[in-house]
Amino acid sequence: MSFHVSFDLSTGLKNTLYAPKGKLQHIIDHRNQVEEQLGIEIEEWNGEKRWNIHWRHPVAPQLDNKNFCRIAGYHNHWVQMLYADMMEWSKHPVPNGDAITPEEAKRFWRALRRIDIPVERWSEEHYREEMKTLYAVMRGDTTAGITFDAPPLTTEQAEMVIILFSFLDPGDQRLAVCVGQDELSTADEYLWCDKCGAINWEDINGWHTPRLPCDGTEYEGCCPLREELELEEDEEDTD
Repeated sequence: MSFHVSFDLSTGLKNTLYAPKGKLQHIIDHRNQVEEQLGIEIEEWNGEKRWNIHWRHPVAPQLDNKNFCRIAGYHNHWVQMLYADMMEWSKHPVPNGDAITPEEAKRFWRALRRIDIPVERWSEEHYREEMKTLYAVMRGDTTAGITFDAPPLTTEQAEMVIILFSFLDPGDQRLAVCVGQDELSTADEYLWCDKCGAINWEDINGWHTPRLPCDGTEYEGCCPLREELELEEDEEDTD
């Protein structure tokens, strides 16, 4: 796989960008917030300020894993989105927008880097987001800044790869791809049929009319799960 470097190898802004009004202050505010929430130390290097974060200086050891993943994960997504925005502004400057000069950019450039989230600190929520991203990449989605340098996998193949990563799962979330869907779900989002596999609860309850195994079109008779649900509904009606 190929990972897009975004700002990782950059040292600053070359030309002035024209961004939407208020965007410069938004970037500065985000930098301040992340530095405060994670307690990031600032160091001088070659006359420039940068974040003092590396493998021998871990980020936010004072925070529990859930809050650390929430803050760092949001920041990493923010960096990715800002990179895409800046590419757009460089091609299509915003009329009468904020002028972000190379000198102004020095105020926030140190914050344009991803924060590493070690596996041992993954929360349940972060594990799920990482696996959803990995699944999307294997299915051909490039929006996460990762390119899958091979033909996209089928839903079944990608799901099997995700299952191989289950040893990393801190909460036994039992990720699966529901029949007729193309995204990962957790056990509390789907119903399990011994014959058909994971079924989206909206599909099985007939909120949609998909041509799924569980609507009886591809099997003789209804699947065990659908029969069980219909039996429960009959009992409720009787009561």
